[in-house]
Amino acid sequence: MKLPKTFDYGHLKYEIIETQADPPMRSEDGRELSGWHAQGKGKLFIHADRSPDEYVRFVLMHEILHAITSAQGIVFPDNEEAIIDGLAFGIIQALHQNPWMHDFFSE
Repeated sequence: MKLPKTFDYGHLKYEIIETQADPPMRSEDGRELSGWHAQGKGKLFIHADRSPDEYVRFVLMHEILHAITSAQGIVFPDNEEAIIDGLAFGIIQALHQNPWMHDFFSE
């Protein structure tokens, strides 16, 4: 799957970087990551060699939501990853089931 090159949000421009799963990216607590939002660097790192493509789309949406919530100053007291996961799945599902949404919200 070919990833887009950038994600723009307001005055922020993120470079989307495709990474390989070997060696794996790891969180501060040692968990293996499929993606990573590097706010200070303006980069979204995505393991695009994972399959299926739907999972890669989910990971990209997940990291985009991290970028948006960070830019908006949204702080999650607990369960940030679970909240972001739920939103990512929900937004992707809504877009799939309602093709009109893209055009309607892009005007």
